[in-house]
Amino acid sequence: MMILDRYLRASVLVRLVLVSLVFTGVFTAYSAAVFLSRAAAGLMKPEFVVELVALKAVIALEVILPIALYVSVVLAVAKLRRSEEATAMQAVGFGERDLALALAPLFVLVALGVGFLSLSVRPDTYTRLYELRREAEMAFDLAGVEAGRFYSGPDGQRVVFAGSLDAAAMKGVFVWNREGDKDWVIRADELVRGPQLDGRSTVGAQNLRIYKLDARGASLEAHLGSGTTDVGFGVFRPMPYRRKAAGTKALARSERAEDVAEFQWRASRVLSTLMLAFLALRVAGFTGRRRGAVSTGLVWISVCIVYQLFSLAARSWVKEGVVGSIPGLWWVDGLLLLLLLVVREQRGRDRS
Repeated sequence: MMILDRYLRASVLVRLVLVSLVFTGVFTAYSAAVFLSRAAAGLMKPEFVVELVALKAVIALEVILPIALYVSVVLAVAKLRRSEEATAMQAVGFGERDLALALAPLFVLVALGVGFLSLSVRPDTYTRLYELRREAEMAFDLAGVEAGRFYSGPDGQRVVFAGSLDAAAMKGVFVWNREGDKDWVIRADELVRGPQLDGRSTVGAQNLRIYKLDARGASLEAHLGSGTTDVGFGVFRPMPYRRKAAGTKALARSERAEDVAEFQWRASRVLSTLMLAFLALRVAGFTGRRRGAVSTGLVWISVCIVYQLFSLAARSWVKEGVVGSIPGLWWVDGLLLLLLLVVREQRGRDRS
């Protein structure tokens, strides 16, 4: 049976690599299109795009790999049934339990990889992503700005508008900027390009007014006749707290609903990967009556989509305090485990 075990693991592994590459390629193309559009509009320099896209792809792997493993298992089992290899294996006493045992080491290896990505790589990658997006925002290039159009910063914390442009200056400038829980509005009659300062674009401002917005309305904080500043319109401040970039140990000690949701999401990835993989075996059906290709495809696609939607919804409910830390996100995996048991029971009745 060792030969069969290696053959089955290789069959799933090849498909896993191919499916992962396809999913990652689609996601990367989408991310690249978004960031390239920002670069084309002058909202960031082109040299930031490649690293930003790579970071987004790494973050996406923790979601892509479990789905790709699920799809790969279903495709591999479907191929065995189409070629009658499944029938031959069953004839020599190789059943569904043997198939699960043969693929279990691969499932565990992929699950551990997903766990490493989620618990360790995810916070480090988000930290770098936020830093890079901040650098990209601070390096905002005024050359690509068009008059009469609103431009949003990479993290949605800044909006820029220019009433008119000429070869030397932007006129009628409006900027909305959010820093923590404070909103600021900057108005300037004119902005002209200044020298580079520590790699950041700077501008010279004429008649610059800075307003603070709060519950009481707008209050004028500063009025400068002229001056030079970076495009961030202020001092470069330390990175604010971001739960996605926070260390897993720190999240585990936190009682904030948002931190609990983030920690449980990371901690549940190993379990969800394993259960999705074994559910794929049940849904694909190594033994039992063969179903139509269309109906089988609809079943396994629907199960995977529903599970992912429930996981995302559960994370949002915990984050918003609708659901407590218990049951937290774990009830979704509990439902999946129950589905595994139900499908197993149904298989037993089909064989009898």
